[in-house]
Amino acid sequence: MPAAIEKMVYAGETPWHGLGTHLPANGTWEDVRDAAGFYDVYEEALKLEDGFIIPDRKALRRADTRAYLSTVGTDYCPLQFEQLARAGLIAAHDVQAIWHTAGTLGPNGVRGWMLAELPEPIRVRGDSSETRKYVVLTTAHDGLSAAILANVATRVVCRNTLGAALKERGGARWCIRHTANAEARLEEAARAFRYMTTEMKEFEEMCNVLVGHRYTKEMHTAVIDALIPVPKDNKPHPRLEKDRAAVSNLFDTFTGADAPLLGTGYGALQAWTEFAKLKAPIDEGAASKRTARRLMSATVGEGATQVSRALGHILTQTGIYVRTPSALPVAA
Repeated sequence: MPAAIEKMVYAGETPWHGLGTHLPANGTWEDVRDAAGFYDVYEEALKLEDGFIIPDRKALRRADTRAYLSTVGTDYCPLQFEQLARAGLIAAHDVQAIWHTAGTLGPNGVRGWMLAELPEPIRVRGDSSETRKYVVLTTAHDGLSAAILANVATRVVCRNTLGAALKERGGARWCIRHTANAEARLEEAARAFRYMTTEMKEFEEMCNVLVGHRYTKEMHTAVIDALIPVPKDNKPHPRLEKDRAAVSNLFDTFTGADAPLLGTGYGALQAWTEFAKLKAPIDEGAASKRTARRLMSATVGEGATQVSRALGHILTQTGIYVRTPSALPVAA
């Protein structure tokens, strides 16, 4: 199946691959459990053909289909998907209807993910759009992968976007191995995540301060010179010139470029954010590696790094001091 999806459920926009069960709104655990393919894992002793039990190994199987998942050591204690969901509720301040996308991936659904949309999206005065905040929880019963809880900007809808989300830099992230105290450690991480969300609030406050700071085209050009310099080697650089022109034009033409935002520090940040997306457009009809790489570029790696660097320059130019944010949300 495309994107390595076994089953999935989603709220909001239809994923690029067109797969999954649509929910009219973010759902509860009960809403997503069966539609996303979540199951319980049980352990089984490993026996040879002569009946001899291998003492230090055991098999993991799905409780619903008895499908084999992996062979692990006897100290391996699988975290169930429902335990992940409980941690998600803690991280999201016990909001019941939070699951935005969820699903199982790979052979026999060996990996699963849940993307929670946190309440109270980031809103900036004068901007009619809003920035949604996500936390992703994922684990695999392959004997190798840890459970992960992280705040991300990527909307996870497949294996590639899950990989992109997990490679984002700058956000809070906890990795918990499948051991006897894994559930307790996961819940501790979820409680720590609650405190981290205060930094998202600080990001919102910073954006609202940037709206109140006038910002000139000359200041914008100075950041372009710093982030997309043209080598002085007397050679043509059409790609760089094209990128410079694109981000320069976005100073006045970014989505939502109305009077309250034009010529402000926040407007300049939106220009760079939109440029990162334009550099990595999503082909809604293709499940190619190229599409995955371009999507990843907008949310991690070069695209996200460039937006972060642009923000640093804008804050310096406008004289705004903020504590380094733990996450830089990307507008939905």
